[in-house]
Amino acid sequence: MKRFIALFAGLTLGLLSSLVSAQAKFQEHKHFEDVAPDVPAKDLPKTVTGFFWYGCGHCYAFEPTLEKWLEHKSDNIEFVRVPAVLGRNWVSHAQAFYATEKMGISDKTHRALFDAIHKDRKPLFGPAEIAQFLADTSGADAAEILMNMNSQESRDAIAQSIDTAQKYRLRGVPALLVGGKYLVDPGSVGDDLQAVIEFLLDR
Repeated sequence: MKRFIALFAGLTLGLLSSLVSAQAKFQEHKHFEDVAPDVPAKDLPKTVTGFFWYGCGHCYAFEPTLEKWLEHKSDNIEFVRVPAVLGRNWVSHAQAFYATEKMGISDKTHRALFDAIHKDRKPLFGPAEIAQFLADTSGADAAEILMNMNSQESRDAIAQSIDTAQKYRLRGVPALLVGGKYLVDPGSVGDDLQAVIEFLLDR
């Protein structure tokens, strides 16, 4: 019995020590912002929303870190990508994302579009040229891709993206919205991405 009590006490102290360490390491206004202060921190939904833009060099550099986290994240954490639209020339890239998601070809096109713009330096910003590139990459029909890019469904999704960005005061990308409450700049946490996400969801 004494051994059990000692073991339980040791585990409890270990968990408390880890929590205190995380609280000391990750600080509001430095590593994250509370963009929904009216939402209680307790029992947040296990969700992470990743805002990005295909034309963003920092987003491109962040992709490997994000992919690594996705490989090891807990199964109970839901991750959703959202193409941000913070400028007029961001629209066609958001259209491309939603079209490829609808057509089920994003696994072939997501990284390829990033690579084409940042690695191969291809100026892919016009809807028609983007659609043709996505077609060449995926084997899908360019006209069908363009039709989906210009669809009402795509326009509605972009409008929702804009509303979400305004609601959570998104100012740049890449950014992660954790639990619908905390906005994280990946550049501020470096290799501690998984740790800060777990810390915020378990506060």
